[in-house]
Amino acid sequence: MSAPPVPPSHASPHIAPPHAAPHAASARILPEDHGARLDAALARLLPLLDLPPGMPAPLPPDAGLRARRRLWQTHAVLLDGRPAPPGACVQAGQLVELRPLIATPGQAHDTARNLTPTAPADAPRVLAEAHGLVALYKPGGLHSAAIAGSAAPSVEALLPGLIGAPGPQDATGVPRLLNRLDGPTSGILLAARTPQAAGHFHAAENSGRAAKTYLALAHGVLEHPVTVRRALDTANRATTRVLPGDTPDPLRHTEVTPLGVMTATGAPCTLVRCVIRKGARHQIRAHLAALGHPIVGDARYGGPDAAGPQLPGAKPEQQPAESTLFLHHARIELPDFDASCPPPWLYLLPPELQEAARTAYRPDS
Repeated sequence: MSAPPVPPSHASPHIAPPHAAPHAASARILPEDHGARLDAALARLLPLLDLPPGMPAPLPPDAGLRARRRLWQTHAVLLDGRPAPPGACVQAGQLVELRPLIATPGQAHDTARNLTPTAPADAPRVLAEAHGLVALYKPGGLHSAAIAGSAAPSVEALLPGLIGAPGPQDATGVPRLLNRLDGPTSGILLAARTPQAAGHFHAAENSGRAAKTYLALAHGVLEHPVTVRRALDTANRATTRVLPGDTPDPLRHTEVTPLGVMTATGAPCTLVRCVIRKGARHQIRAHLAALGHPIVGDARYGGPDAAGPQLPGAKPEQQPAESTLFLHHARIELPDFDASCPPPWLYLLPPELQEAARTAYRPDS
């Protein structure tokens, strides 16, 4: 494929135009990479990145393909101002921007609170707040909590900028996260501003008055609603094991409702709504796999064939990243508090399933 002429204003690939975000590393696609995948084109762009003052290079200039793909876990990667997956087909002259998902000290307040007009849509942000509880959105690929000994970004590290730091008289460590999502899972995290708000949440969970609604795209055709009651062994922190017997604790059950069937990766998949009350680590992923319907994109519980989905009707540049897990925490309900948000992959579903998904997490559903 021959590259089209590059306009004079694009002659220097490392110079960003005036409308580029002030807190992004940026460069323009070179003519020789016209038609290439974005993750491949980054090999030439990394040495040419225009870095704002105080921003470290996102990767060394000679980073390999695997390291370049991990950029999507630590940065919002935009192509001409729009989030783009690693497999996006690029054109000469397009602007690539890399915006850290964890803010540098100089712009922590504005970036974390998503107040700038150029902030990416799929970035941590506040969804709702009441009675000292704050619902936050976590993108897939971002850790919920800080990992000991690791500098990897996390929502927990962003909490002071997202919802404000506690006063000097408060020695309780709030604001703090009240729940966790797996790294590849997107959706709602809950945080507390006060110990009283945290107590309200835990009391609701322990009494069964909390409901957490997830949307997932599962392999195969699930025809009828089912409640999975199998007990879980979470002693191995890497993988949760499904035990032969059922647990008598209803707070650890998973209620699964099929919403419709579509085709992904050349085989049928079912969009499902999963409701849990308290939950355990990897509960929905392990329970759906035990049903014989692992989540699309879940290599841990579904095997290698469950990863790398290709969805019909989507252009090559719109296909999800290979690391996408089609599991999203879409709604949380507590006494006097609720919050909801759509999955970032909603647009990939057929129109009828998009509406079914919206109905499944709307407050009036």
